[in-house]
Amino acid sequence: MGALGRFLIAALIGLLAALWTLTRSGDPALFPAAPGEPGVTVYLLDNGFHTDLAVPRAALLEGGGALAEATAGLAPGDWVLIGWGDATFYVDQSPIPGRLADGARAFFRPGNASVVMLDPEARDPTRRFRAEDRQALRLSRAGMAALR
Repeated sequence: MGALGRFLIAALIGLLAALWTLTRSGDPALFPAAPGEPGVTVYLLDNGFHTDLAVPRAALLEGGGALAEATAGLAPGDWVLIGWGDATFYVDQSPIPGRLADGARAFFRPGNASVVMLDPEARDPTRRFRAEDRQALRLSRAGMAALR
């Protein structure tokens, strides 16, 4: 089988996985929080190159365990931005133009090591993002526990 055939098979598998994910019903006990329920609001933030999840610091500390310990060790801030990416590309802070080849490797080569970023934010993180670049999600307490 040629490269085109393998590509078409991979594209078909990807399309089927996407359709299954989009049509699969969610768990209403997790999202959204029921009216009147004391849920937790988190934000998906899109900076045009990367997406972060902004979570109230207190909600991360509630769960205990390794995530709470890592959160407690961060600099002060009421929010924590959580991101994930390729270990080499994501951690490097040099200008993007010099890292394009590394970015392509991270995108196209499977099996790369990855990292999770926990970035404390002292002020409301939504203020840095336009309304169209952020999405609020009101999770139930059980939803927040599942996210942790």
